[in-house]
Amino acid sequence: MGRIVQVILRIRLQRIVTKAPDLAALAARLAAEPRVGLDTEFLRERTYRAQLCLVQLSSPGDAACVDPLALTDLTPLAGVLASSAVIKVMHASRQDLEVLMPSTGLVRPVFDTQIAAALTGLPAQIGYAEAVRRLLGQQLAKSHTRTDWSRRPLSSEQLEYALDDVRYLLPLAARLEEELGRLGRLEWLAEELSSGASAAPWTPTVPAAGFSMTPCCARSSCACRARSRRWRRSPGCRRRS
Repeated sequence: MGRIVQVILRIRLQRIVTKAPDLAALAARLAAEPRVGLDTEFLRERTYRAQLCLVQLSSPGDAACVDPLALTDLTPLAGVLASSAVIKVMHASRQDLEVLMPSTGLVRPVFDTQIAAALTGLPAQIGYAEAVRRLLGQQLAKSHTRTDWSRRPLSSEQLEYALDDVRYLLPLAARLEEELGRLGRLEWLAEELSSGASAAPWTPTVPAAGFSMTPCCARSSCACRARSRRWRRSPGCRRRS
């Protein structure tokens, strides 16, 4: 019985929303959920400002990809992402939140499974696939890690890969909460998440004409942010604050 349900679920999850009425219907369903999984695919190769190419969302019995290249107005989705009644479960959410900001506005509240995983003792920068493997015993495909998500149409394999990025977020969050409860660290998680929620949203500045972010600059910027996050979460920093 478990195998049959899993097969049906995977068939149901393979779809992409490209029309306004379908987006409104999806947003209405998600607005009734206490939690939704959220991820994005974007393009940031040699440009200053990333291009949002896909938004993936999941609930306990459903998931879908939203195509922002086909939909010029994401207002219905913005309402869900800003709703305080719906917790958005994400992994390593910083860049996704930055990319979503121009199209949907501020996303909150956010449960970041990378932060939660670090609080259980897993590596601070653990990737989503590795967290899913360790905590849920599922092996995710890596065949489309270099996909150009701005190209259309997307294949069923690409959509399946994209949906895997949200398919396990809610079970992963539940498993992490269970482990943090066992360790007596749920208050740590609440502190980290409330700290992130109160932070000022990232606002992009207008680049100078002809500006192009080189791969070296991009890697340096990401490394600096990662070091800053690790320092803020270190025991020494906690004692000094």
